[in-house]
Amino acid sequence: MVRRLLVDRFTLKSHVEARPVEVYSLVVARSDGRLGPRLRPASSECLAELDAEQVRIKNATGPVTFSSGDARPCKGGLGDSRNGLFRMAGGATLESIAFGLEVFMDKRVVDRTALQGIHEYELEFDYGATRSIASAASDDRAGGSVFTAVQEQLGLKLERRRETTDVLVIDSLELPSEN
Repeated sequence: MVRRLLVDRFTLKSHVEARPVEVYSLVVARSDGRLGPRLRPASSECLAELDAEQVRIKNATGPVTFSSGDARPCKGGLGDSRNGLFRMAGGATLESIAFGLEVFMDKRVVDRTALQGIHEYELEFDYGATRSIASAASDDRAGGSVFTAVQEQLGLKLERRRETTDVLVIDSLELPSEN
């Protein structure tokens, strides 16, 4: 609907093309492939919780929400703040974890771990330290940033790379037509 509105009202013309862009690649940090203490393949209990949550969402009428006391699948949560640290936790694919990290970064985060399936994870980091160094690459002198936390807690690493990615290119856009 939004695309149709932009085309109709603003005479938007665009296309998608592959271009090399800077990204953060999420990779396994250790050469032996061992993961960190806060990342592991999902337990059967976690997988059952995730299945039950999918059923709850499918059967919901109206908005799907959590109240503050609700238990989230796999002890999950996003945006919890304890002692000045930002906390992300739950059960997810590595692709989903990379997507979640992207919110805190100045570049796209892509999963290059080759780890399959659902994993349980818990990650805590200082969001302020992350914002102050994100544009300076993964040199983490401040400590406590997402770069340090991902490596120490999950056994993964965020590496700056150039990768070819689909990019939306706007060819033309005009002032909106009158109603």
